[in-house]
Amino acid sequence: MPWIKRNLLFVAVGVVALLLMGFAGFFLFKNMSQDSAVTEELNQQIAELRRMYEQSVHPGTDTVDNLGAAKKEQKRLNEFLADARKLFVPVPTYAKTNDKGFNNLLLNTIFELQTSASNSGVILPPQYAFTFSAQSGKLTFTAGSIEPWTAQLSEIKAICQILYNSKINALEGLRRVPVSVDDPAGSPDYLTTAIVTNDVSIVTPYEITFRCFSRDLGNVMDGILHSTNCFIVKTIMVEQSKMPLGGSNPAMGAPAQYTPAYTPPPLSAPGGLDARYGGRYGGGRSEGGLRGMTPPPTAAPAPVARPAAPTGPTLFQSEKPLRVTLMIDVVKLKPQH
Repeated sequence: MPWIKRNLLFVAVGVVALLLMGFAGFFLFKNMSQDSAVTEELNQQIAELRRMYEQSVHPGTDTVDNLGAAKKEQKRLNEFLADARKLFVPVPTYAKTNDKGFNNLLLNTIFELQTSASNSGVILPPQYAFTFSAQSGKLTFTAGSIEPWTAQLSEIKAICQILYNSKINALEGLRRVPVSVDDPAGSPDYLTTAIVTNDVSIVTPYEITFRCFSRDLGNVMDGILHSTNCFIVKTIMVEQSKMPLGGSNPAMGAPAQYTPAYTPPPLSAPGGLDARYGGRYGGGRSEGGLRGMTPPPTAAPAPVARPAAPTGPTLFQSEKPLRVTLMIDVVKLKPQH
């Protein structure tokens, strides 16, 4: 202790030097770790640069080869997009028109669809307007409504043509997305979803409900598959129809009444031969009748052997009509710019 007191300045300087050496060691260790991380990152960048230079297209001085390879890849990409667009051919839409022209177009299209359904043997609801009952007969429409309506009308026409060609039994109804304030909310003609639009395509959903047999359902799916337009079946619900074809569904109208063929009255009934000619073709008839004449006796007919029962195939099960609900997306690619 006396030595420390005599050399207090020297001891203080030594302690400070020791602290500075510890701090310097810590600082050196920290910087060495950072240097190691920087060195590792630099090695990775060098490896990536070497990999790029070793490729067929590289950022070197051979600009002609690089541009040629880039043009080749761009051409191949354009060819791929052209082939892809063949699978997404949009449904041909109607030309732009005004309120009066759309009213005439709508009435003519509804009449055409109703006539095609009748010619194909497809039952429709009474006075069915194919989801355009609110617009049918109107003379003025909200601005900006006609163009999306014409697109939906052309798509509904294409869908109905597939159903008619498939020989379904009855079309119970369609539902589409409302696209205008003139599409009344709460109507059974509309879905609660919306049209989906992204950078590439426009997707418009529809719901179709119809009655058919299993063979007809197969024809519908085949027609959708081989359509030139892009129809995507999102969901399908099949259940047994709870009413016979042409049955008593209020939405489908009353069934046709069957009128039996004429059956002549029996001999003794009013208006029969006994009443007209008097008794057994004789007594009681007025002047000029067959009074006094007795019909000759007739021999009893010989018994006829009953034919044997047919030995054809036995029917174990009779196919029942189906009620089918399809959710279909109509996909259209946006035009290229």
